[in-house]
Amino acid sequence: FTNLPLKVNVGETDSRVTIEGTGLDLITSLTCERAALAPLGPAGAYEIRLAPEAAPGDRLALTMKAEGFDEPIGVPNAIQVLGPRPAIQALAISSPKDLGIDLRAGEVPAPCPVSVSLRVANSGANPSVYAGCGGQQLQAIRVEQPSAGSLFFTIDPAGAGRPGCDLTVVVETETGRSDPR
Repeated sequence: FTNLPLKVNVGETDSRVTIEGTGLDLITSLTCERAALAPLGPAGAYEIRLAPEAAPGDRLALTMKAEGFDEPIGVPNAIQVLGPRPAIQALAISSPKDLGIDLRAGEVPAPCPVSVSLRVANSGANPSVYAGCGGQQLQAIRVEQPSAGSLFFTIDPAGAGRPGCDLTVVVETETGRSDPR
């Protein structure tokens, strides 16, 4: 295997991972004491469900059975258990009040910078925020974190994408990326 350890977050019902390497088609089973693994079709693709006793910081070994080998093969430190991924719980956008036009709910004016506040579970000590619009690549945004779980930033919607598109925000920490919001 060439991409170990696989990183899996606690709190995820099922994590999809891909093991990379050669001879993956020879694997007949993979087992782990504190995780259930289920193959997903293409060689190397698995769904991992952590057992309740798996905790952040754990390194889990795999036991592999493969064609051509009589005995199981141990793979130490194959899974790294991470804390929960960040989760954006609330997003609020504040636009200037006296624009002279009425905005629809959720609409932001361009080219006026707007302030965005996020409430994020599992935000960690040094979160990164990425924002973008209309399927464009998300751009890194400078963010302030006045307290755990509260993030603030300012963005010019004109620089984020085409007019009328939906703003997408993602928070990234050492444990992974949030779902887009």
